[in-house]
Amino acid sequence: MDLQERLDWVRHQRLVATSPSPVPAENLVERQQNPRVLEPINTNRRPHWRYRDPNSIKHKAPELTRDQRHEIRVLKKYHPELTYLDLSKWTGYTYSQVQRALTGPLSPRKRGYGHKKMTTPKAQASSS
Repeated sequence: MDLQERLDWVRHQRLVATSPSPVPAENLVERQQNPRVLEPINTNRRPHWRYRDPNSIKHKAPELTRDQRHEIRVLKKYHPELTYLDLSKWTGYTYSQVQRALTGPLSPRKRGYGHKKMTTPKAQASSS
């Protein structure tokens, strides 16, 4: 055996000793020496929310008026067996709107701006 054959035999013996079969180990060595360049997969998945078209993003549902909240409360009062989902289908509002109408206040609280001080008109200086 010349030197090259001996090296090949030793390399093969190492592969046999470290792996169940020499073929997967040789494939592993080949992959390590010549790595593949990963390319993006072309699939028909939805893009991440950051990269979506701004026009296709769903917007927040408008806040219900006092009369609409009252309507939902009346429906729930006379039909207590209806769930939030049933009420949302019945009225056409979203589940969250129905939930807020039934659990929240009927009308929002007034914003407190503090008391306004009464200002008295300044007495004009009598310069006549």
